[in-house]
Amino acid sequence: SSSAIRAYDTARYAFDMDVLLTQRIQKSDELLEVSQGEWEEQEREKCHTPEVMKMIHDNPYHFKAPGGESVMDVEQRIYHFVSTLVENMNEDENPKPVLIFTHGFVIKCFILAIMKSDPKMAYKTIISNTGISQFGYKKHDGWFLLSINESEHLKTK
Repeated sequence: SSSAIRAYDTARYAFDMDVLLTQRIQKSDELLEVSQGEWEEQEREKCHTPEVMKMIHDNPYHFKAPGGESVMDVEQRIYHFVSTLVENMNEDENPKPVLIFTHGFVIKCFILAIMKSDPKMAYKTIISNTGISQFGYKKHDGWFLLSINESEHLKTK
């Protein structure tokens, strides 16, 4: 789980507050949302001026807020984290699922990495709060996207 309280609480809720399962949750700063640096907790309108929006549009992969992270930074961070996690798993015939509780932009950047997509897609992809995206990995084929932003669990019956 991301070390952010909201991601950890989502993980605990997903495990229905089961003490044995929640004790197995591991927190990592590598799963935190994109850092906005000096723009953290500032009003969006003050930071995202027309000039800044043009810079983001012109260079979406490398643009970063002062002291913050770019799409490239987050993409490399999440890809390295997940790849290392998979490499460290046993080569079982029946691999175990791994659940990662992180943030929307981080998921978007992971999708960019595995799909080798245009960085502008990070701003054109919608990931809902608690939306579920599933990925698969095969040693000789690499990563593949199974589903994105499933939100059936959010609908009331």
